[in-house]
Amino acid sequence: GYGTGWLCSPRLLITNNHVLPGPDDARTAAAEFDYELRPDGTLRDRVTLSLDPDTLFLTSEPLDYTIVAMGGDTAAFGWIPCFGGADRNVLGEALSIIQHPSGEPKQVALRENRLVDRLPDFLHYETDTAPGSSGSPVFNDAWEVVALHHSGVPRTDAQGRVLRRDGRPTAPGDSDSDIDWIANEGVRISRILEDLRAGPDAAHPLIAELLSAPRPPRPAPERTMAPTRSAQDRATLDLGELDLNALNADPDGRVTLPVTLTLRLKAPEGRPAPVGNRPYLDPADADAARAYYA
Repeated sequence: GYGTGWLCSPRLLITNNHVLPGPDDARTAAAEFDYELRPDGTLRDRVTLSLDPDTLFLTSEPLDYTIVAMGGDTAAFGWIPCFGGADRNVLGEALSIIQHPSGEPKQVALRENRLVDRLPDFLHYETDTAPGSSGSPVFNDAWEVVALHHSGVPRTDAQGRVLRRDGRPTAPGDSDSDIDWIANEGVRISRILEDLRAGPDAAHPLIAELLSAPRPPRPAPERTMAPTRSAQDRATLDLGELDLNALNADPDGRVTLPVTLTLRLKAPEGRPAPVGNRPYLDPADADAARAYYA
């Protein structure tokens, strides 16, 4: 069998409970690092490390996560901090996944992968995955890990039966490719951290290190444009009274909202306006101008 995992602290690996259900499974498993392609398409040399469940092994079947100590030196590899506070995800935001689908070399699913539903313990999103992607980190647009991928979400009928792509209920012997998958599901990192803090091993040095991971620094504030006097050049968004808890505000009260802007660009005097999304080219460049404006 195979799955995906990642370092959630300098010495701990996290994956799904259904990938590593118990300590004995971890003792016979190994973690392969650098299993990915070089720019020229050749495979990098993999680094294989053992797991050390005798030092630490924590698992949760309801939240489908397993955290296990590494048995080798991971200093050469980076790790992904899991910090608490408000979740950094909003409906409609694009989520990205770094994964090993079907046990293949590392792949990254980027963009056009929308967050479609937020549940108390789970997130639903459109990002493509496959068997072997279980245990992958799910990132928001700021590359902050927001979920631990663990399963697909099938379409069901009024009786709760899982449906095939042809609309019929599934039957024994049907494959995953026969099922009508409507989304993928990941366990919210905030819920995993809550579970760890409430558990009996919260004071374990390795868990304490995971829970005290530093929050990544925030970017410097962007410079704003000088205000104009024209009402046509000014827009005001009146949000009224907001429920910051419902909007997942930061501890300091900051709320992140998705905003889409449409800009109408006016060509400089004497120059043709761009067509569609095609860039402006100086008409003096006859060949390029013919290619774009003919």
